[in-house]
Amino acid sequence: MVRLKHRYVISQALLDPVAGGAEASLTARDILAALRDKLHQVYGDYGARHASGLAIRFFDEHTLLFVLRTSRESETEVRFALALVTAVKKANLVIRGLKICGSVRTCMQVQYSHDGLLCYFFQLVFKISL
Repeated sequence: MVRLKHRYVISQALLDPVAGGAEASLTARDILAALRDKLHQVYGDYGARHASGLAIRFFDEHTLLFVLRTSRESETEVRFALALVTAVKKANLVIRGLKICGSVRTCMQVQYSHDGLLCYFFQLVFKISL
């Protein structure tokens, strides 16, 4: 039996305060919907296949830091589509990719964490100790 292999993309959405993006409240569904739309727009039906396996595993509403799970085969297409997302719910933003990991354990070892939120999330959900 073949095991499905995933990649975890740690990203952060940066809102444009000049264009009125500071008061916009974004959710994980909004970012995921914008990413799926961009994949379909850029790659067509081929991109819609890549969008079917996307999932946001962690999302922080204050820092807009999120962990996106994708399949290993569609990692490059998803990273390219993340760079092309410029607006979500009429709020201008830029999505910055911080790190790409192959497992949850290596994702937890990422030094870039905002106030320990990622480490706290991984300890709760996956019951992994530091």
